[in-house]
Amino acid sequence: MTTKQNLLQNLRFDITGNQPAYETAATMPAKRSSRWLKPYADFYFFAGFDGIEIAEIDCGRIYQNYPAMTKLLRLNGRISLTGSHPASAEAPRLMKCEIPAPAWLLSLLLENPHWHAYYTSSAALADDIAKAYRSLLDELYAAGCRFVLMYDYSWMPLTTAPGIKQLLQGGTDINRLAETYVSITNQSIDSVPDDMTTALYPAVLDSQSMLTTRRDYSVIARTLFNGIHTDILYLDFDTTDRNQTRLLSLLRPGMKLMLGTDDITTLLLPDFESRFASLLLRATEETPETNNPGIFFHFTTPTAAIAAEEATEINTRLAQLRAALAHATAYAEFA
Repeated sequence: MTTKQNLLQNLRFDITGNQPAYETAATMPAKRSSRWLKPYADFYFFAGFDGIEIAEIDCGRIYQNYPAMTKLLRLNGRISLTGSHPASAEAPRLMKCEIPAPAWLLSLLLENPHWHAYYTSSAALADDIAKAYRSLLDELYAAGCRFVLMYDYSWMPLTTAPGIKQLLQGGTDINRLAETYVSITNQSIDSVPDDMTTALYPAVLDSQSMLTTRRDYSVIARTLFNGIHTDILYLDFDTTDRNQTRLLSLLRPGMKLMLGTDDITTLLLPDFESRFASLLLRATEETPETNNPGIFFHFTTPTAAIAAEEATEINTRLAQLRAALAHATAYAEFA
């Protein structure tokens, strides 16, 4: 059994949000307490590609007698990766790298018509982004990374009721947009080495939205679940909603499924085991046995905000959970 096959078979537990590969890169400003608090840090990652720069513009408001400024991504040429990306400097110490997804970059650039200065079509722009990501993934692989999780905020409007309503009112073809996001992701990963595991996480921009916004995958389930070529799909999923749970049957055969829970501090709740039992049992009713679903936590609470005794209890319960999920009888043990 290869390392990748072993990972896909035995990955039953993960934590996201605490180890972006680029977070200590030289191009970054002060380290954030959490990736979920600001999307701007992703801009510094994207600026690691040739042809992309970060611009500050006046947003039209006054703050403390000064014009309020905001950041946006802007092209200064066609996108490529001819040198070394800052993320690759961190890859040797991280077998797992968390990076923003190519579709997220595409969606940000399309918000600003400035891209027309270098591209005649959005398809050409997407093609260059995919090529740059393929070069990056090759770089990360050469540096030692074997597991890349791409978090993708571009899916948020397609998986929430307010977002879907706004897109439809604006005349957006949601199916076509979803196909575009799937296509650029697949173009980016289809040529990675066989022993490199890829995962996609359609995420939300901040911790408050993540914990309170109901995700609805019904509009894009067939396109995303069956069309994406990543080895693993991470989903924030409400398994108490039977209509949503049935959508899991659309998953591409053999794809690994990881279901998101709340913030890692959920482990402090007295019913934490029953919560995870319910999550996994409902998922397995709809997914092929080979998918062997697991769970993941969001590391949204800054470490400094967790008391020492709470941190000790979390670590203890993580150990209990890891041990339980390592066995085929994990579901029964949680019962």
